[in-house]
Amino acid sequence: MTPEVLLGLLDRAKSFRLVADQYPEAVQQIEHAAPGDVTLYRDFRITVEEVFRFDPEDTLVFKLRLENAGESEVVYQPQRLAARVGQNVYHASITDASGIIPPQASATGYFAITGTPNGGRANISIKNRFSIIVPRVERDVKLILPE
Repeated sequence: MTPEVLLGLLDRAKSFRLVADQYPEAVQQIEHAAPGDVTLYRDFRITVEEVFRFDPEDTLVFKLRLENAGESEVVYQPQRLAARVGQNVYHASITDASGIIPPQASATGYFAITGTPNGGRANISIKNRFSIIVPRVERDVKLILPE
């Protein structure tokens, strides 16, 4: 799967509503669900707002709402997002997320999973219960004083 194909799938997922309203036949091949699965972390939560399945590419695209109820920002590694389905973990093949959830705010992010880790078809249904894995990072804060 090339990066260009994956970027195209992200774009198609992002524009799904608009295209579905204006050209319903253009989205007939895309399976869509709005499961609302929530993954709770100590100081933030992730909600799977929408899932899109592109069968020929064996790819799922997730639209996430990342909510931070805390007083400090949450910094994470978007390229390491993953979805857990049962005992299986599927790592992101492409992401579009900022890596930061501001304090007392929410952010939107997208990521896709494609096939299995060994390159086979995963054939994952959009009807699964998804837990989202968000690897956090601690940011080094350096104070720079004027000389």
